[in-house]
Amino acid sequence: MAIAYSEIARVLDGARRRQGWVVLATAAGGALCAVLLVGLGGAALLGAGVGRPTPVRAAALAAAALVALSALAWAAVAAMRRASSPLAVARRVGEAAPELRSDLVSSVELEDDYEEVQRTGRYSVALVDAHIARTAERARGLDLARVIPARPARRAGAALAAAALVNLVALAAAPRVLAAGWQRLLGLGPAAPVRRAEPITGDVEVSYVYPAYMHREPRTISGTGGEISAPRGTEVTLKTRADREVQRAELALESAARKEGPAVYALTVANRRDLEGHLTVDVPGAYRFRFLKGKKLVAEGPPIALAVEPDAPPEVRITAPAPELEVDARARVRIEWAASDDFGLEKLTLVTKPPGGDERRTQLKAFAGTRRESGVHELELAPLRLAEGEKLLYWLEAEDGDVVSGPKRGASATHTLKIYSEAEHHRLALLRAQGLWEDMVKLLGDRLDFFEGGPRWTDERTQQAQALDGRTRELHEGLRAAAQELRKDRSVPRQLPQALANAAAGIRPIEQDLAALRLTLSRMLHFQRAGASPLFDRVAEVDGRLDRELEKDVLYLEQLFDQQRADDLVKVAKDLAARRRDLAQLLEKYKQAPSEAAKKELLAEVARMKARMAEMMRRMGELAKGMNDEHMNREALAELARSKDAMGGLDEVEKKLAQGDVEGAMKALDQLGNAMQDMLASLERTAGRPGEQNAALMKDMLAFKKELEEVKASQEQVARETEQVKGQYQQRLAQKLKQLEAGAKQLEGLAAEARRELDRAEPGVTPRSEDEFGQARDRLADLQKALAAKDLDAALETVRRALPPMQRLAMDLGDEASMGERYRALRSKDPRVLREAERHASGALGPTRKVRDELEKMFPDPKSVLGPKEQQRLSELSQEQGQLEQRAGELRQKLSELAQRAPVFPPQSQEMLEGSQGHMQRARGELAQKNAQRGHGEQRQALDDLSRFQRGLDEMAKNAKRGQGGGGGFPFPFGEEQGGREGDGADPSQEKVEIPGADAFKAPDEFRKDLLEAMKQGTPEPYQGEVKRYYEELVK
Repeated sequence: MAIAYSEIARVLDGARRRQGWVVLATAAGGALCAVLLVGLGGAALLGAGVGRPTPVRAAALAAAALVALSALAWAAVAAMRRASSPLAVARRVGEAAPELRSDLVSSVELEDDYEEVQRTGRYSVALVDAHIARTAERARGLDLARVIPARPARRAGAALAAAALVNLVALAAAPRVLAAGWQRLLGLGPAAPVRRAEPITGDVEVSYVYPAYMHREPRTISGTGGEISAPRGTEVTLKTRADREVQRAELALESAARKEGPAVYALTVANRRDLEGHLTVDVPGAYRFRFLKGKKLVAEGPPIALAVEPDAPPEVRITAPAPELEVDARARVRIEWAASDDFGLEKLTLVTKPPGGDERRTQLKAFAGTRRESGVHELELAPLRLAEGEKLLYWLEAEDGDVVSGPKRGASATHTLKIYSEAEHHRLALLRAQGLWEDMVKLLGDRLDFFEGGPRWTDERTQQAQALDGRTRELHEGLRAAAQELRKDRSVPRQLPQALANAAAGIRPIEQDLAALRLTLSRMLHFQRAGASPLFDRVAEVDGRLDRELEKDVLYLEQLFDQQRADDLVKVAKDLAARRRDLAQLLEKYKQAPSEAAKKELLAEVARMKARMAEMMRRMGELAKGMNDEHMNREALAELARSKDAMGGLDEVEKKLAQGDVEGAMKALDQLGNAMQDMLASLERTAGRPGEQNAALMKDMLAFKKELEEVKASQEQVARETEQVKGQYQQRLAQKLKQLEAGAKQLEGLAAEARRELDRAEPGVTPRSEDEFGQARDRLADLQKALAAKDLDAALETVRRALPPMQRLAMDLGDEASMGERYRALRSKDPRVLREAERHASGALGPTRKVRDELEKMFPDPKSVLGPKEQQRLSELSQEQGQLEQRAGELRQKLSELAQRAPVFPPQSQEMLEGSQGHMQRARGELAQKNAQRGHGEQRQALDDLSRFQRGLDEMAKNAKRGQGGGGGFPFPFGEEQGGREGDGADPSQEKVEIPGADAFKAPDEFRKDLLEAMKQGTPEPYQGEVKRYYEELVK
């Protein structure tokens, strides 16, 4: 590159930039000028409403766009021609400066070939450099403003200013027109007004004739503008009067739904101006009146709306039952429904879809065009032969009677009926129980690790032990809550919740004792540093007792779960056997009358049975894994392999059916039945075979049951003989009692006074004293009834039973008042209220004691009534009763030993035997005192406790499974009385019962007296000192 050429390049570069600016400014000014003028024209047309708005706006915008594109194209061409390269710029500059043109152009060309000149030596390099230097010197003095004038750009700007001025002047002259025009042109304002056609008729009379299925009366509307609104298929008649004489008239119906153009309906013309026509409503749109002369259109009226009223599909809904309901496989489900339609219902259909089958449609009702109706349908599930756990989908479909567009159908939401699955509920219950069992195992393990080695107690270790006690409390509370919940589920065997409740009842008292001891230990360690203490041994002893209780419960529950799993397998196998029998019946039916429908039903049943078999295999695998008993686990795995063979048999049945070989299918089904029968028998043997330890325990329990029955039989015999002596006493005493009935009126007043005082104590009754208050109030009420009936014998027994709870109530209220006065934090109620309640409770004791004393004076000493022979017999019966008492004590000891081996007995079982023994002891004492009445009453109560305990043993023996060896079955938990205790959450009986009438409550007098004779007065003399000391300790 020549050294001087840089100056030439600078000049050319400046010229190129100036040229580009001039070209762009000129193009922009010219384009904007043209756009303003075109826009002004378009705005004027749109604002004035000349022509159709859309084409005018489109044309104006297209012209503006064309002008802009033309300007852009001119600018591109001009820039390419004048400033695309240094040589083009040099020529452009040379045109304005002829004296420099030749030198400038040659300098640019020599610069382009400079390297070639140097290489070839075609020209003298020195001469070339001198020429370029001289040209550069001359180019330095060029005036670019003169060489590249801006005159075109200034002209374009002037034109743009003139165009803008024209727009402003026009806007000032017609502001509304142009403003609206510019807004419409730019799409910012409202659409341009449409020139409306003027009406060419007067008011229109519209008559409607509706389709027959709508059951609507025809109607006529006069004085309208001609607007039509009717359902599809409606016949419409139009009558109107033309505004001029008419030769021929017609209706032109326009609709977006009609691609072939407007539909034309001829009008009849009467009296040259009266018009009448008919049309059928089909599609929405608009129609016009047209007047013609020959074929020439004379006039056309504005469009008049024609709307099609929709005929909505019917609505139907299921109001009951719930969207998803669990029911029995043989249940009758009550389906409540409500259906409606805007014009009229035609029919209602129930659609059911069983698992693996096609939809089944059942018409429930045909309507007579009613618009709204409701009803009830009973759905029978038994014919569907649904298995446990399967789901039936169902819904309702309602149709209207639309014969114009075709019937429309409305469907309700789909509801689901799930067949109650006892196995599924049982499985969930077992999982919940097993979760608690796993918590028990973890707790036992943690306790054994914690107490291993018997380390010394410290504050830190005491806190850790208290944390374990908290887990123990949570465990027995969880066991008790789970037992209550599971009792409500009818699918859960009663043995499972009873076992959980027994375990909770065994753990709870030990945990409570341990928590109290641990608290005392914590306080002792806090205030006393060291030293041996008997408390340490006591804590260790109770801890060991809790560990033994947990270990016993863990082992028993583990075996119980295995037994329940085995029973579940048996139930599943029995269900499959029943399904196979159903399949055999279907196959026989198909053999007698083969059809495609029967074959389809058969194949669907096979598919359902295969699904059940697969489910059984899955559950059998789960149950086998969960079994801890090695023998049961091995047997379950063997049956799992056998069930796989049965699945292969089902495949063979399905294959034969598909081939049309009915005989082969029946043969394969028979073989499958034999295999399933063997499997069921094996599973039943496995489920009924307990372990050696359980068999021995059950054997001892049955022996215990037999001994209990013998004691009960002996007690019944002694009670019968005592009753004979009591009958003789009552016969001799009856006459005297009738003479004493006259004094009952005074005693009634005393009993009423005691009842009033007791009622005044009710505001101070606390949860601790609530039971005592209830007993005292009920027994005083019984006393009033007995006195009113002049039944003095019963009144004496009742008043003796009323005094103990009344005394305990007064003492409890006094204790709580004292505690509340001393310790504010222990207040359950205001101490003043408690003191007032104590005063009234104590006030009720005086009148009650007077009633007792007066009644006792009325009755003679039994020794003065009975003869020597009867008294001798009572002495013998007392000795026999003592022997029975001793045997009852031996039964209690055996029961305690059995309870240590497994948690099969609830705490109330010990209470039953203990109560029975106590009643026997009191009966012995009363008989020794020659009091046959009180002795017989105690005997009856002893028998009642023994009977309740025996019923529990009978239930346990009935539930036990017998093994093949003839030994005892599995020791299921002690059976509670039917219905359980109040508040235990037991599932009430579902059997229908007859509500008795009033006469049913009138018990015979002898029976009532026998009951009351069992409730004698206060504490027997040998135990009065013990009872007194007990209450003294309670007060302390």
